[in-house]
Amino acid sequence: MGSQVAALAEIAELRGEAEEARGLASMFTEPDAIADLLSYARALELDADRSEEALHRADDILLTEKFRAWALPRLFFAGSSH
Repeated sequence: MGSQVAALAEIAELRGEAEEARGLASMFTEPDAIADLLSYARALELDADRSEEALHRADDILLTEKFRAWALPRLFFAGSSH
């Protein structure tokens, strides 16, 4: 659970940095600076998206393992009563 909280905090931090970069880009008039900041913001958002997807996959794996641990003994004992 602690690692999930840390991952969520990291994702929020990445998204916050991306928002800051977009805000800074709106203050500039130089096209190269704007493009660099927006590119940086997109890269941060992609990192956040990947981290979020990895977290969801880890949750899915954990739920699958918990289900197996719960279901397999029940299936085994249900099958042995016949």
